[in-house]
Amino acid sequence: MLDLTGSGPLDIDLPRSRISPLAALPEAMAAAARANNFECVVIDHHEA
Repeated sequence: MLDLTGSGPLDIDLPRSRISPLAALPEAMAAAARANNFECVVIDHHEA
């Protein structure tokens, strides 16, 4: 991974994070099931 990033062919701007509040857990789980290789779904359990 580091070699690909250093040599240029791996676009590190491509990965996308989707942050959802804990209250939206069912929707976040559905989004995680649909996510492709460059997406990351995160639950924020420190919400106010």
